[in-house]
Amino acid sequence: MTTQGVVSGRKGTFVAALTSGLTQAEAAQAIGVTRRTAQRYMTDPVVRHALSQAQDQALGDVARKMNAGANEMLDVLRAVAQDNTMPPAVRVRAALGWLEVLFKAKELLELTTRVAIIEQRLSMGVSNEH
Repeated sequence: MTTQGVVSGRKGTFVAALTSGLTQAEAAQAIGVTRRTAQRYMTDPVVRHALSQAQDQALGDVARKMNAGANEMLDVLRAVAQDNTMPPAVRVRAALGWLEVLFKAKELLELTTRVAIIEQRLSMGVSNEH
């Protein structure tokens, strides 16, 4: 079986338990297998791939939810930073938060552009070598 296989049965339940936040030992107990069996599951490439996909999906869900509220949160940071009735420490922290978000967004945009260029070159079979 390849790493693209489908995980079902206890292995699928094990992956779901891990994805829900349980430790390997807790997941083993929850699905009624020994720790040794859980360790064996973790060496299975299909299980590892399914776990990786589930984690990527969960992270994507979090990112989408954060993205949905990002503009509102930036408005809050801006309002606090510009509110002269707020204590200076609070205003400074809001300003730093604003700048941190700005720099991370800029870095992400640059990385996205660089990755796109690399992917394009790879798809065309062109290397960076001269």
